[in-house]
Amino acid sequence: MDRNKVDFDYFADNYNNTIIKASEFISKSNFDYFAKYKIKRLKSKIKFSPKKILDYGCGIGNLIPEIKKNFPKSDIYGYEVSEKSLNVALSRYPYLKKFDASNQYDLIIFCGVFHHCSEDEQIEIFNTLNIVADNSTTIVVFEHNPKNFITRRIVKNCELDKDAVLIESKALINKFEKQSYKCKKCEFIFFLPPALRIFNFIEYLFKKIPFGCQYFTIYNKKDSINDNK
Repeated sequence: MDRNKVDFDYFADNYNNTIIKASEFISKSNFDYFAKYKIKRLKSKIKFSPKKILDYGCGIGNLIPEIKKNFPKSDIYGYEVSEKSLNVALSRYPYLKKFDASNQYDLIIFCGVFHHCSEDEQIEIFNTLNIVADNSTTIVVFEHNPKNFITRRIVKNCELDKDAVLIESKALINKFEKQSYKCKKCEFIFFLPPALRIFNFIEYLFKKIPFGCQYFTIYNKKDSINDNK
């Protein structure tokens, strides 16, 4: 292993506490809020019922219960390079299934994956997508926004992000477009801390302003014949 790469096996048993430690100046008691809000926003953009959902880079499974809550009829699969983290996720959520490369997935979610990957590793991801995604697959990518100073501070202080190279939204979209994907949506999120969630309507007003703590992008293959996805 590259000595500069984060060993997620090492953090598997203490993953959430490591994140809380780095971000406690923003939110210490509302950890689940971020997963809930991400999947809520994702669900508002998905106008179909996916049969098979893949959480690519699922870690210890923090998104899984929210995916299940919002897509109760879907089969949920997890892929994770850290075997120990994946085992933690599988033990937490018995309905979670291991990634199967023979499947075609209707919805593929990446949450905080690309900023941990080298250029070669990103190419490997796209090669995998060529196998498990078809023209009707919708791909949703959540990433940290390097334009936000709070995000930069959290990443700097987080042991899990020592190998992180943050990617601006336009650069990420460009990577996907080079692989023949079309970006159908790009929105910025987390302008407000969880303590101010009562004012979350502001999030929707600011969604095109490129300074939220994170952003998400949605893709389909450029030659997709199903524009409803």
